Amino acid sequence: MKIITLLLVVYTSLCQAVFAQSTTSPQEYVFKVLASSGSNSVARGSAATDWKSLKTGQKITKEDKIKLAPDSFLGLVHKSGRTLELKTPGTFSASELATKLATSQATFNQKYVDFMINEITKAEKEDVNKNRHSNMGIEGKVERGEYEIVARMPAAKPTHTFSDQVLLKWNKLPGTRSYKINVLDMFDEVLYSATTADTMFTLDLSQATLRKESSYLVAISSIDRPSATFEKYSIAKVSPEDALTINKKLAQLKEGKEETSVSKLLQASFFEENNLLLDAMKAYEEAIKLQPSVEDYKTAYQQFLDRNNFQK
Repeated sequence: MKIITLLLVVYTSLCQAVFAQSTTSPQEYVFKVLASSGSNSVARGSAATDWKSLKTGQKITKEDKIKLAPDSFLGLVHKSGRTLELKTPGTFSASELATKLATSQATFNQKYVDFMINEITKAEKEDVNKNRHSNMGIEGKVERGEYEIVARMPAAKPTHTFSDQVLLKWNKLPGTRSYKINVLDMFDEVLYSATTADTMFTLDLSQATLRKESSYLVAISSIDRPSATFEKYSIAKVSPEDALTINKKLAQLKEGKEETSVSKLLQASFFEENNLLLDAMKAYEEAIKLQPSVEDYKTAYQQFLDRNNFQK
C-alpha cells in the first residue's frame, strides 16, 4: 500500500511539473536586431554578467540588457514596427527602451523587417559573398571598359519611379573629368541637360521642362571623350492613381519628420515590393550615407542589386 501511495505521489509531481512547463510561455521578444556595427553585446537579467555578442536577426526580450561599445551602432525594430537606433556608448535596458516606444503608433509591417534580416544574414552565411559589396563597388567604383559608360539601372525596361528625385549612378570612365546628362522625350528631343564631375547625379523630374512628361530617355556621356559609347535608359513616372496609393502606404511607414537609416532600409524593401527599383536604390544609398560604417546595409544593398539584375 505504501508503495502504491509513493508511486501516486511521484506520478502527481511529474504531472504537475509537465503541466507547469507546458503552460509557461517563452519570454516574448520586444526587439529584433536589424543591423549591428562594432562590438555590441547582450545579457539577461538585472545582474547582466554573461555578455554575449549581438548579431543581426537576434531577438531581444524585455529582461535583456544591451551594451553598446564606442564607435558602434545598433539598429533595432520594436515588435510594434517602430525603429530605434542606438549610437551612444553605454548599457541600456531593453524594457526601458521598449517603454519609450510603447505609446507610439505601429509603423513598418513585420514582413519588411523579416525580409531585410533574411537578406543580410543569408549573405553572411555564404562565404562566396563575403565582402562582395566591397569588391563590386557599392560606391560606384567598379572598373569598366575604357570606352563604355554603364549606368546602374535594372534590366527591366522601362524603369518606373515614384519619386521626382531620381538617383543616377554610373561607372567612372578613364580620362573623363566631366559628364553630360541629357534627358530626352520619346522623339529624341532634348528636354534637359546638365554636367557634373561626379559619377552620381540626382535628376529632378518636377522642374518645368520635365514635369509635363510621363516618360523619358536618359543618356549619360563623356564630355572629354565623345567617342565613348553609352546607352539610353527609359524612365517612366507611375500613374497619378498609383502614386496616390503608394503615397498613402508610404505615409503609414514613415515615423515622423526625422527619418533614420533603419527606416530608410525598410522603405527600400517596401519600394522593391512595389517594383519601384530606382526608389529602392535611392533609399539604400540614403541609409548608407546616414550610417556609412554599417556593413549590414552594404550587404543588403548588394543583395538587392544582384537579385534585380542591375547593370554593374
